[in-house]
Amino acid sequence: MKNPSVFISYSWDNPEHKEWVIALANELRKSGIDARIDEFITQKGTVNLNRMMIENIRDNDYTVIVLTDKYAEKADSFR
Repeated sequence: MKNPSVFISYSWDNPEHKEWVIALANELRKSGIDARIDEFITQKGTVNLNRMMIENIRDNDYTVIVLTDKYAEKADSFR
């Protein structure tokens, strides 16, 4: 049986928030979950962010949304 995969969606509110999300992903990985966030994906080169979001939501077993006011604001305005 393969380990579950999860895509973590979040907004880059500030450096501390971003570091918290990276730490969350790393903790999930320590527990055997294939956790992915855009920070890991975009380090590999230029990425179409809309396509990256859609593909990761579609292709992973789970999606975790770290919802903040800034995330909701961006989502509500389709940014």
